[in-house]
Amino acid sequence: MGALYRLNKTDRTPGDAASLARWEAANNAFHLTLIERCDMPLLIKMYKSLVSMNDRYRHIYLKAVTVQRDVIEEHTAIADAAVERRADDAVAILTRHIERSTGNLRRLIVAELPVEPN
Repeated sequence: MGALYRLNKTDRTPGDAASLARWEAANNAFHLTLIERCDMPLLIKMYKSLVSMNDRYRHIYLKAVTVQRDVIEEHTAIADAAVERRADDAVAILTRHIERSTGNLRRLIVAELPVEPN
């Protein structure tokens, strides 16, 4: 719960690169905390690789939008389910969290694509 507390107390100000970097670090620490006790080094290595690839796209999104989605409730629900060992709930909540983030990024990318001439 320490990683959740730090994340929820970290400000994320659109347009402020330092603020976004601090929030990114806290967000990554929170999500890593969810799996790091699994004692599966290969899973953690794969997770870190996926996070690294995903970060570049999240940076695009965070820099481009002026209003950030409030994810405090989502992160809290994920942490609560994990701490209470409700694995199916944690997976479902985390899946929705990832799908929302991915959907927002997709909409941003599609909006930036050039319009094809008829």
